[in-house]
Amino acid sequence: MAELKIYGSRGSYGTDFPQCRGFGNSNTCVGLWLDKEVIFFDAGSGMPLAQKDIDKLEPDAVTIALTHYHADHVSGILGTGQAFFNPRGVGTNLIGPYGLSRGLMRNLEGLNSPGNFSMYKNLNSLTQVPPGQRYRTTEGTEVRSFTAGWHPNDHRFKEGDLCFDFFRDHGVVAYTIDVEGMLVAVTSDQEFRFSRGEDNVVKPIVNVNERRDAFIGKVFGAQVLYADGQFTEREYTGDFGLDVRGYGHASMEEMVEMAKAARVKLLVLGHHKPGRSDTELESLERKLQRENPGQDLVFARQGMKVDLESLNLSQVA
Repeated sequence: MAELKIYGSRGSYGTDFPQCRGFGNSNTCVGLWLDKEVIFFDAGSGMPLAQKDIDKLEPDAVTIALTHYHADHVSGILGTGQAFFNPRGVGTNLIGPYGLSRGLMRNLEGLNSPGNFSMYKNLNSLTQVPPGQRYRTTEGTEVRSFTAGWHPNDHRFKEGDLCFDFFRDHGVVAYTIDVEGMLVAVTSDQEFRFSRGEDNVVKPIVNVNERRDAFIGKVFGAQVLYADGQFTEREYTGDFGLDVRGYGHASMEEMVEMAKAARVKLLVLGHHKPGRSDTELESLERKLQRENPGQDLVFARQGMKVDLESLNLSQVA
């Protein structure tokens, strides 16, 4: 078995709007199911839904790979038995970029008390996997980390700290994994054109082409690329009066162009804008598919499964 399953496809914060339930209201959580293990990319509010599959499929190993430490990507850890108790005794290995313990606790302590790891009885390990480094799961699968653009982060690192430059210049990582000769890439909350400082001033990123080219090189030839597509290009450029530049999200049109340049076979766009209705998402999906006939693409839906070899899609309630 080698399949990708979407447990949460919504961005920024979870909702429960009836008009959004087709695509789902839960935050980012993407599971890569292999023969004996599962690797989750991010643990937003979709993570507790994944616990049902863990209980049913009983993997021998569970890894959670965090792209960054904002609450919409980590809060699901609080709602899953995988962090507290697993009847089979299979613990979770948690990986992420610089500042794993500090960044994770800083965002979880606002949701849960006490703010320490003593209550998470089923966590085997916490391992920092900075950009350019590799992590091997207990089943031997290699997970590679790389910088994915820019996203605002503040974990109170000061200039001179080991990872200050990472949070100033990047703030988020992406991951690639080779599965039976197929490349799988997962990224979220990535922006390439603008950043925004603590003074809330939008600044152009000077090496935007270099960053785009680096990203394209890392995901080149991917069988599946899961990426953030929270805003349309018109929203991103301020056509509707709201300046969303520098909040750490590329436009969906930009990600389509980068997927085409990287010769990605299937692009899955997620991290949908909170409150964007099923009707609007379906309309945008059809528009992008119509305008890009040479690029297979689909919008992530909660419960959607992608068979990695055939790229066949199925939907689970």
